Amino acid sequence: MDVVGHSFGATCALEAARLTTNIRRLVLYEPPMPFGRQFWPTAFGDRMQASLDAGMPEEALVLFLREFLSIPAADLVAARASPNWPTQIAAAQTIPRELQGLDAYTVDRESLRALRIPTLLLLGGDTLPALKTEISHLQGLLRSCRVAVMAGQGHAAVRTAPDVLAREIIQFFTADKAP
Repeated sequence: MDVVGHSFGATCALEAARLTTNIRRLVLYEPPMPFGRQFWPTAFGDRMQASLDAGMPEEALVLFLREFLSIPAADLVAARASPNWPTQIAAAQTIPRELQGLDAYTVDRESLRALRIPTLLLLGGDTLPALKTEISHLQGLLRSCRVAVMAGQGHAAVRTAPDVLAREIIQFFTADKAP
């Protein structure tokens, strides 16, 4: 099977690839990886959790997108106008668990070096510097991978440029040779 993961889902997909032989190819779009970065800073976490505890999940989600992911204002407006915005609000309470999980996660570098699954690491050209660094670290660990940079995109190309994202994924899955 071929697997595509974005953000926290990409980190989960990478872990799944370590644990099974059923994955044929893997696409990871900006997986946050704990290579020395703290994902749940106390001050930010307290503010986000306070919004969730007060029954204001939309405020918590906007805080996460704006301050943690540095989503540009225009992209935030577009996100709020999208049909899946209510679903994102409903899932906002999962964000703290994901970020705290990343802080507790230990990267098994040796098992990543042992992976032989053809992997495409996708990166937005305008994404957060920390994600660029994490992709670079992953590229150094994974033996059968290549990086594709989507010019002009950030962490939200799933929403802002789905055609660009789809083109990269389709090209990788239909290529004759692995990276």
